[in-house]
Order: sequence, then C-alpha cells, then structure tokens
Amino acid sequence: MRPSEFRKQLYSRLSDVGFQTHGGQTIKDSSDVRVIVRAGTDPPSHGLGVSFGLFLKSIAAMLPEVYNHCHIYGGVGNLAPRLHALDLELYRKSADAMTAYLDAVPVELMPALDDLFDVREVADALERGTFSRCLIRREARAWLTDGSIERSRISEG
Repeated sequence: MRPSEFRKQLYSRLSDVGFQTHGGQTIKDSSDVRVIVRAGTDPPSHGLGVSFGLFLKSIAAMLPEVYNHCHIYGGVGNLAPRLHALDLELYRKSADAMTAYLDAVPVELMPALDDLFDVREVADALERGTFSRCLIRREARAWLTDGSIERSRISEG
C-alpha cells in the first residue's frame, strides 16, 4: 500500500464518523473544539505519520483548516499507548504497519479523538500529560489551566 492509499483509507474511515475531508486533512467540529487529523509524509525524513490538531473555539474566532494552526497539535501517538507503538511502525511506511494502523482506527483512534471534542476533557488530558510531546500554544495552556473554562460555562448558563 502506498502512503496516498493509506491516507485515502484513513480519511474514509474518519468520514464514516462525521469528519469531512478538506484541503488534504479531515476536520470535525463540536461546539467547543475543532479536531483536525492529517496523514502524510514528513518532508525532511520521508516518514509516514498521522497528526492531530485541537482548536479551542472559546479562545479565538478564526477556525483553522490546517492542523498546525491549532492551539494544540502533535502526532496521534500521543493520545494512547497503542497508537504510539503503531505510529512508530507506520513511520517506516511498511504495508503491514499501514494495515495494522487502519485496523486500529475504530478501536484506538476514534475513542481517543472522541474524548477531545469537549474542552473540559481537553483540560483533563492536558493535566494528565497526554500532550507532553505536543506543541501547546501559550494562550491555550493558560486558558485551560486558569479556570477560564468554568467561568465561560457559568456565563453561558
């Protein structure tokens, strides 16, 4: 399987659960968070990987269409231990690794992503260290850790 076929199959599986393909990535929105998933080959190393981005809608109004314009982004291997192991194998672009990764989408990737559509779950994941190997923008870290989530919930209700 070529990386382009892997990406096509991954995006197809994500579209089955409500993601929409746009600009070479898949995007799904909740009222709190935009989640972007991108599969592709890293230009410097030529390794294959899957990345995610979380955009916190309460912080800014302009929704990004690119995962690395989000408030938090990194490889999906950060979201669960099994995804991390699969991510390392996927990097080598072997057909077996691609197949194993696609098989893990409904049982590993989707549950990990589903937890991130609520901003309180994102804050809990940050506190647990889920994003320790991810880029977290300063404004997102501050907003998630200083009680802004609860204040915004109170003002909405």
